Amino acid sequence: MKTEDIKNKFNCEKIDMKKISIAELKHLKNQAKNLTDKRMKRKCKYKIWDIVCVALLAVISNCDEWEEIEMFAIKNKEWLRNFLLLTGGIPSAQTYERVISLLESNEINKICVEFSNILTEINKNKKEMYHFDGKIERGSSRRDEEIKPLNILNVF
Repeated sequence: MKTEDIKNKFNCEKIDMKKISIAELKHLKNQAKNLTDKRMKRKCKYKIWDIVCVALLAVISNCDEWEEIEMFAIKNKEWLRNFLLLTGGIPSAQTYERVISLLESNEINKICVEFSNILTEINKNKKEMYHFDGKIERGSSRRDEEIKPLNILNVF
């Protein structure tokens, strides 16, 4: 797919990047440097922390597809250079997918949780918001025993 086609197809919303300081983004980069990189060193064109940081910021910016993550990196290249090296340039969507799939999920989870805590601290002055999500589990009721279906309520 050509870059112009991707630009027209995907429209990621930008996060308000001015609220996140470069120091906090560099902290994210330093956390990503500690990831276990299973790639062959001599064949690595892109730094692992560049790929992970761009992917995480793109996902926070409402990018759901690998092509959207690539477009996020292309659109925000100058801003990303403030805290990332991007020595190999911008990776392709296939590179993001391949490299992220090689990473340990518990290591990525640790980075995501820590970075979300940083973002929460940024928004601490705002009013608290609660998000409610309710469901009724289908198939959990019993006619013979007159047990009603299971109701689940999540609050975030």
